[in-house]
Amino acid sequence: MGADLLRPDLERLATSTSDGFLWIYDLDRGTRSRLPQGAVAAHFNPRWSPDGELIVSTGATEGG
Repeated sequence: MGADLLRPDLERLATSTSDGFLWIYDLDRGTRSRLPQGAVAAHFNPRWSPDGELIVSTGATEGG
């Protein structure tokens, strides 16, 4: 796995995989969800906003 970061409430973990997908792990429920890629081909270094509501990441577009 790539960079990991716990949400401020410690209930969720954001991670980026080596192929550029973002995943959110719900630690209480033991589940995971992959976030949509949108117009970005790969996401890396996810970070939660201070309130834990948003995730920002470094992105790469295809061919760039």
